[in-house]
Amino acid sequence: MKPNFLIIAGGTGGHISPGIAIYEELKKDGHTCIFVSLKKNKYYPEFEKKKIPVKFIVSPKFSFQLNEIFLFFPLFIYATFQSILILIKNKVQILISMGGYPAVPMLLAGIFLRKKIYLCEQNVIPGRVTKIFYRFAKKVFLTFPIEGDLSNDHRFVITGSPFREELFEFATRFKKKNTKRKTIFIIGGSQGALQLNHMILNFWQKYPEESKKFNWILQTGEKHLKEVIEKKESLSFKNQIICFGFSTNIYEYFAKADILVCRAGSGILNEAILFGIPMIAIPFPYAKDNHQLKNAEYIEKKHFGISINTNTTDPHLLWEALKKMIHQHSFFLEHLSKNRILLNPSQIIKKEII
Repeated sequence: MKPNFLIIAGGTGGHISPGIAIYEELKKDGHTCIFVSLKKNKYYPEFEKKKIPVKFIVSPKFSFQLNEIFLFFPLFIYATFQSILILIKNKVQILISMGGYPAVPMLLAGIFLRKKIYLCEQNVIPGRVTKIFYRFAKKVFLTFPIEGDLSNDHRFVITGSPFREELFEFATRFKKKNTKRKTIFIIGGSQGALQLNHMILNFWQKYPEESKKFNWILQTGEKHLKEVIEKKESLSFKNQIICFGFSTNIYEYFAKADILVCRAGSGILNEAILFGIPMIAIPFPYAKDNHQLKNAEYIEKKHFGISINTNTTDPHLLWEALKKMIHQHSFFLEHLSKNRILLNPSQIIKKEII
């Protein structure tokens, strides 16, 4: 008899997307699998697109503000009992957590009911959920080698980040065509990254002649799109610039890119590795435990790209990184090619569990 699975993925798309990849892999083999997320993710596009039945829970985030502390404990107790009922009602035997605070009530429920627990850790610096709950896990699946004392624990297995099946197939079929003018794709996420938007606008204005040598694709985020379009209209090379806020076919832009300028979240870095695109990673300076900086340093160490550690919008550092990237582009491509992802990590994770 096949075991019943539950995947808990709240937080952001960086947790949900790899969770969906594992869900799809398990469903291919006929396993019963339940997906659980936060209510705020009710309209996450992939849930509707893939017709994934999702159970939504309330999982409070701890805050030191006095009025929120009083609300936290009753909500947390409610979320834990809600999680216990979901596990019992659906006869769940194996619980997979994608990390983040929303997983805590479900993990506590899983420990209480003695379920088999597996964790996924996306970053070089393990998150607090991993640090607390790895003791109760059968295995912890890592995207990158981690730093610290936990790296020697036998439960930690490097698998890479799970990819959705259609993305993995598209990326492995993809072959970049050589063009005279290289295309730079700047991606700040669906919410946009104001720092990246302003840095690129400043770059275009300060280095117009250098900017003409490239094609540009900029994901601005919906709320910043109008502002960026208005400012780029004054540029002599405006026809070499594509701007968009959100796209359901964003990987078509990946297929056009020669260089990726991005944050240093695990999801975007792994997608760049999958497509074999050298990257200039600009870590979000306020990320918890500075994990994006450590992710970016790992990428630089592996010669997959260049890291820029700045919280300003000064384009000088970007120009220096771009010069180095253009000069050593084949070097970065060679290292990415040597580390090409040949087997979807979601398949590796499935084999480790079953």
